[in-house]
Amino acid sequence: MLFAELSKNHGAIGIWGTTYDLGALHDLIHRTTSDDAPFTIEVGDWIIGFAYEIRKAREDQRLSDNIKDFHDNDIPYYGCEILLPYWCMYLGAVRSAAKFITITADEQSLLWKLEALTRGALSKHLSADDLENLIQYSYCFDARHLKNVIEPSCWATAYFINFSKKKRLQELVGIIKDLNPTLWMIDALNPECKWPTSKDEVEAIWDKAKI
Repeated sequence: MLFAELSKNHGAIGIWGTTYDLGALHDLIHRTTSDDAPFTIEVGDWIIGFAYEIRKAREDQRLSDNIKDFHDNDIPYYGCEILLPYWCMYLGAVRSAAKFITITADEQSLLWKLEALTRGALSKHLSADDLENLIQYSYCFDARHLKNVIEPSCWATAYFINFSKKKRLQELVGIIKDLNPTLWMIDALNPECKWPTSKDEVEAIWDKAKI
């Protein structure tokens, strides 16, 4: 069974599962980047970055814990943390990419599970309206148009993690809204960028951030 939780400092979603659960998710993500996928290699590689973190978790190279079963036996669970702006983007990108492959009923259920995990992890911290808006904005990240926001997403994520724990979730919905690929495809709509754009500034934020 997969489950998710908000990280200690409200910067990331921690996703956990058994090796089987994580393996199923990893394989689905990889399949969405098949040769028939209607997006660029750059976008495919970006989506595979999600699969990479899931694989590393499955290989016990990220987080691990034991959970008791009904017979009081220890069941190893493995996890990783995905920064919230990226998690929201992956939520939409993987679902949209899955439209172009044939998936099983179990894989379809897994796509819905990702949304349920998001709602479960954030429902105690966001209002019902904000949570619904966040989910809908996340589904704007159509994989076919992601090439326009891969670089801005790095700026936006640095901007997000530079906030205090208390303010991160207050700013998240607006950040995901402003990352809407449509805005970055049409110059007339392109939002005024308040995010850090220099490499040095972004790296300085990452170095001091607590997730």
